[in-house]
Amino acid sequence: MALAERIGVLRGEAAGLLPDAGWEGPAARRYADHAAALLAGLATAEGAAQGLAAGVGG
Repeated sequence: MALAERIGVLRGEAAGLLPDAGWEGPAARRYADHAAALLAGLATAEGAAQGLAAGVGG
């Protein structure tokens, strides 16, 4: 469960990477898309780690 907890902490910290509403333009949109993809990947990894910790390792 420690892995899932650490991934959750990282996901929380990574949420600060998302740009605020004042950002505009194509570069800001790409950055936001990459940050969102990172957060989605961390959420997936967190869920997988929780499953492994619960003994549902696939």
